[in-house]
Amino acid sequence: MVYVTKSPIYSINTLMQFFRTAYLSLILSCGFTPLCAQQDSLVKEKNGVRYTDLDIDVNDDYSSFDILLPEINQYNIFFTGENHLFRNSNYKLQLKMLKYLHQKRGVRHLLLEFGFSRGYYVDRYVNTGDTTIIDMLTDYSYPEYVKLYKGIYEYNQTLDSVDRIHVHGIDLERSNLTSIKLLNLLISEKESMPHDSIALDVEAIKSLMGYHDSHYERGRTNYGLRGFTNMGEYSSELTMAEIQRGYSRHKAHYKTYLGEDFLMFDKVMIGLKAETERQRLEANRTLHAKIYRETYMYNRFVDLVDSLDGERFFSQFGRCHTATQEQDEWCNFYHFKTLASRLTSSKHPRLKDKVCSIAAYYPKREVSYLEGEAYYQVNKLVKDLAINDNDMTLIEINDDSTYFGDLVNKFQFLIINNHSLISDLSNSGPDGDPDYSFYGEYPFYVDLTADYSLHWIRMTALNDQLTAQGFQAFSGNQVGYGGSLTLFENFYSAVKFSFSYLPGETREPNDSMSLKLNGWYANFRQGFDITDNKHFNVTPYWGLGASLLRLKYTQPQSNVVISDGLFSAVQDQSTVYRNPGALFDIGADIRLNFSIVTLGVSGGYFFDMSNKQWRRNGQISDPSPRTSFSSPYVNFFVGFSFHD
Repeated sequence: MVYVTKSPIYSINTLMQFFRTAYLSLILSCGFTPLCAQQDSLVKEKNGVRYTDLDIDVNDDYSSFDILLPEINQYNIFFTGENHLFRNSNYKLQLKMLKYLHQKRGVRHLLLEFGFSRGYYVDRYVNTGDTTIIDMLTDYSYPEYVKLYKGIYEYNQTLDSVDRIHVHGIDLERSNLTSIKLLNLLISEKESMPHDSIALDVEAIKSLMGYHDSHYERGRTNYGLRGFTNMGEYSSELTMAEIQRGYSRHKAHYKTYLGEDFLMFDKVMIGLKAETERQRLEANRTLHAKIYRETYMYNRFVDLVDSLDGERFFSQFGRCHTATQEQDEWCNFYHFKTLASRLTSSKHPRLKDKVCSIAAYYPKREVSYLEGEAYYQVNKLVKDLAINDNDMTLIEINDDSTYFGDLVNKFQFLIINNHSLISDLSNSGPDGDPDYSFYGEYPFYVDLTADYSLHWIRMTALNDQLTAQGFQAFSGNQVGYGGSLTLFENFYSAVKFSFSYLPGETREPNDSMSLKLNGWYANFRQGFDITDNKHFNVTPYWGLGASLLRLKYTQPQSNVVISDGLFSAVQDQSTVYRNPGALFDIGADIRLNFSIVTLGVSGGYFFDMSNKQWRRNGQISDPSPRTSFSSPYVNFFVGFSFHD
């Protein structure tokens, strides 16, 4: 079946491009050196490696992509392989690469690493501009994906209708959001009543869609890739499983009820069933799970190719799917036939050897499946080509294994993305705040601080006994000096390790007798930042720790006999009593971050969970005054913050 045909405008553009190319070649052959200089300024070469600074900004200048010519002319399927975490620079690359391939290679079909339902809605939006769809996609998508969809729509508005970009999802239905939305759309358009055998499931679909719309707020609900794992007393997963079982039993009644919409409904249900099977395989920890997914995407792609005669395709998938040869120890998997390798090695005449794959690597914060050799090769390229400061560099891979190693067998081109994960996601969340909540991989922020603390320790019983023996009471206000190490994971989860020394006080009732009090404490704290802001953090926490109060009693040499001591009989000139504590504390941490400097204050309460009596030589001195480290405290700190 022919999906679209090339328009006369497309043919004229191709003809004009031919004449422009011929004209430029004629001028260059005549020695027009300024043009030569301009070309050389874009494509650089060093040690036999050709590369260019890649411009992914929103503009009409695509010349930095011309290093892909003429090699891309032999391919019909194009992959860029990304690390999904770098959403901001990824979407810009994907949008501009799509436009370039559309103009230079006639690519009119974008594939998404999403299911059929997401592809349906995105395609409908980019070709109609339906605001209700983009509003729904905004609710159900990361902001960068919405920017991509809007960018494609705006580009389509500049094109003739037959030349516009179309979008397709070929992955499993890994999210219940858009799948339920589309299923509900298809059944809501029916005026007839469903057969009794499917009526219950039809109403359940409507109910589940309504609940999603009412309760889902991206990033702030208990919502996974597949949907709500727990809806109070209901379960989205179990509801979907019941709908799938009913569909399998009564498919014929659905076909009668849905009419011409059945094929679309069936595609969504196939994707949902496949995802259920993949989850079962994964839960059983089988090697089948990854293979099953790659096979599913390959089959959906073949179906699409067969339905779109003569069309070309572009996709930006996770890099794990895009190596053009079967790989071993690839993405933590063995004997891995990726989607791209299945396509290019296929016997299908429109697929075999028709795949061009471009890998993106992120040397400043590569956190996902960066195998050792690629890490070495990528960093060698960055160093030797002196591209440390370039935001993004496009490199042509050649046969020189010194530079490219096994990358030669994986990709035709390489992109070095020098964005750090922090800067790349700095404006990716709602209202421009950071958003790192994706795939469980987060950047770390490490704060090293010097601390000054105040503690109000309960010493009433100790002071009562000391004053009765002629000593001046100790102050309950003790000062501490120390330091801390705090790890913030995407400015949400925080872990803090701290140590503080309390120099204490000395009491001397006469020239020959003294009593010195000092101590220390160390603790571990776990908290959760509630501000979601990289410059200002408020982190409630709880903690566990240990403390020690030390009391050194010194008396005259002449008194070193068995006699009444400080707490019990002593026979040493100098006697040390210790009071160890097991601490539990709760509190909050507030800090300001200025580039590499952090300032802050924390406060809370220590609960001493231990025996409160003093010990001498490891044995409890009984009787001795019960002294507890339980106390409110406040801690002031200043230090350095190290960001990924």
